[in-house]
Amino acid sequence: MSNLATTSGTSMLRPMLRDFFDLDSFFGRNMWDKWDSNMPAVNVKEDEKNYVMELVVPGFSKEELKVKVENDMMTVSGETKSDKEETDKNYTRREYRSQSFSRTFHLPEMVKDDAIDAHYENGILQLTIPKTDKPVTKSRDISVN
Repeated sequence: MSNLATTSGTSMLRPMLRDFFDLDSFFGRNMWDKWDSNMPAVNVKEDEKNYVMELVVPGFSKEELKVKVENDMMTVSGETKSDKEETDKNYTRREYRSQSFSRTFHLPEMVKDDAIDAHYENGILQLTIPKTDKPVTKSRDISVN
């Protein structure tokens, strides 16, 4: 899928840092694996009319997900926080949970940026990106249904 490029903080930063430091021997190979594990898995399909992206983001509600298009870049992000407190006569237990991600994709020139549809169901965020015959560039936030 050469028309729909993806970038993440890791993919851009890793080669640059490796040029300056021997990070694998300093931090160990597992550092990059842990960094990458915070990025949601993405499947991209293409047909005659659309690109369809599926991001695996379980544990989020649709209100916690954001999709933003600016120029030819689409950023998908999510942030969730929870606070659970349990009190008994002898103890109080409080648990915090926080999870976030941000992933940016370079959109092809010939897509309708202003007609992207986002749908979230069962932990899968599906983005339908319609193709067009002429370039369209608009900046906007996309609501997740």
